[in-house]
Amino acid sequence: MDDLFDFQYEPFVNDIQWVAPRPTTFRVMLVNGANFYLIYQGEDGDKKLFTAQVAGKNYWLESLAEEQQASDAIARLLRFNYASVPKDEDIEDEGLAGALGDEEIDVNVDVEPAVPESVEDL
Repeated sequence: MDDLFDFQYEPFVNDIQWVAPRPTTFRVMLVNGANFYLIYQGEDGDKKLFTAQVAGKNYWLESLAEEQQASDAIARLLRFNYASVPKDEDIEDEGLAGALGDEEIDVNVDVEPAVPESVEDL
């Protein structure tokens, strides 16, 4: 995580979930509702090897160039504000009267048809 985010990743990561046992896969939930995956690839000596899957693309994190590309892809995810869409419970249904202020609207009004009754009325 330090390699992808720098040492200040905690303000950007909401949760890390273990989602699959083999290959060991973690879902990293970002604070804006987006996520990406870290996939454990095994060990090479004393070093643990991971692949990051960001927006459907895999990045081998042992390659410095791909690690930087993964960091850029994560930064793009963070730039999009997925969490800005209000949830259903946050929206109050005020109806048409609420949209027009406190004015009452009578919806039971007889309306004349827009089509003339005969051609002679034209």
